[in-house]
Amino acid sequence: MKEKIGTRAFSVLLAMLLVSMVMVPTVAAQANNEVSGDEALAIINELRGKDISMGEFYERITPVEFLKLPVEIQKEYYNTKMIWLELPKIGDTVQVIQHDASKLESCFIDILTTRNAILMRHISDIDASVREIDYRSESWVVFPPYLRMPYGEITSALCKLDPNGQTGTVIDYVYESDEGTYNLKAESSKTVAESGYYFTHGSHLFYAPPGFIYSPSLSHTQTNVIYVS
Repeated sequence: MKEKIGTRAFSVLLAMLLVSMVMVPTVAAQANNEVSGDEALAIINELRGKDISMGEFYERITPVEFLKLPVEIQKEYYNTKMIWLELPKIGDTVQVIQHDASKLESCFIDILTTRNAILMRHISDIDASVREIDYRSESWVVFPPYLRMPYGEITSALCKLDPNGQTGTVIDYVYESDEGTYNLKAESSKTVAESGYYFTHGSHLFYAPPGFIYSPSLSHTQTNVIYVS
């Protein structure tokens, strides 16, 4: 992937206030054993798309950590519906989004002054050589360094700008997912048949470790528009 074309869009994932009170286990006793990486991935594939709560998700994926949470937090997870990333389809319409730099700077200040916060960076890139377009979307944990997120998903969609200039049409996309990750990237290349204006749209879904509030978090990124002749 070639580096840096135009402005990189990014968004911030903020997970606040890890509660550390008296631990009251509420999950079944069989959850005393650790779940291996291969087992967790198999469970995630089994659960993906199902109408379940975050509590049901975490009690299967990270049972040991989930058992250690205060009962109040466990209840919140059971009352929170699981979010799954919807994969795009070729021909889907994507709204062109605008980013307010001042708001992003304010988010950074808030995060840096918040104890026990998670700071993630999400970006999308695009580059072209003649009519071959390289595109990617990527996420990584900035703080705390190398903190592993239980699960993450990214779709990176290559879009052709529509005549109205406000939307784009998905012409290609790539999807990647992983568990126990602090860095995830979805990238691909596409040779386009037509000249025109193109951009990359990224969707980034991550689940914070059990105990962090505001998890999961779905973020979107976009590149600037480039002309391919």
